[in-house]
Amino acid sequence: MTIYYIDYHNKEYIEKNEFKLNNLIIKILFTPISNNNKFTKDYLNDIQADQLDNLLYKKPDSCFYDEIKSYDSLLINEFTVSSNHSIKTTGNLFIFDIEENIIGYLSYRYLDNYVFIENVCVNKKYRGMGIFKFVFKWFLEKAKSLYSNILGFKLTVWKESPFNKNNEIVEIYKKFGFVYTKTEKYSSKRTYIHMIKNLD
Repeated sequence: MTIYYIDYHNKEYIEKNEFKLNNLIIKILFTPISNNNKFTKDYLNDIQADQLDNLLYKKPDSCFYDEIKSYDSLLINEFTVSSNHSIKTTGNLFIFDIEENIIGYLSYRYLDNYVFIENVCVNKKYRGMGIFKFVFKWFLEKAKSLYSNILGFKLTVWKESPFNKNNEIVEIYKKFGFVYTKTEKYSSKRTYIHMIKNLD
């Protein structure tokens, strides 16, 4: 694997990297929490913003389509997972192919010395290629270097997700050192599994 360093802007703390993963070249745009009034789409062109919305919620095979349609939620809805979402308290990690089409996304918040990972998604065409494993590991290391007082990471998994049959998603996160903490049931269609990864 070869890592190509493209650009870094200290003023805005935006980092762009290009990685060669097997025979596939992917690009990462990392935007830490900036406490400004930017929106997710401000880092993207119009085509990319539309690609992100399609990836996250607009189509039946989108990552959060079923979750959004299954209930009304203040946390997971068409606004909070769209490119129109304000990122005043949210950081982003965009994954692009070599032609800079969006193929993956991750967002996060930082609260009480923990990084809360949200909205993790990889285009189904690019699953099974090791992209998630590589990028997620890169993100964990980047977050640790960014926040000197970080205690660890937290995330939740929608138990009823069609992507979580037989707890596949939970098992994936366990491989990164996350452990189960609790389960919260909000309705017959909405159960969340909470996981945490504490740092030594």
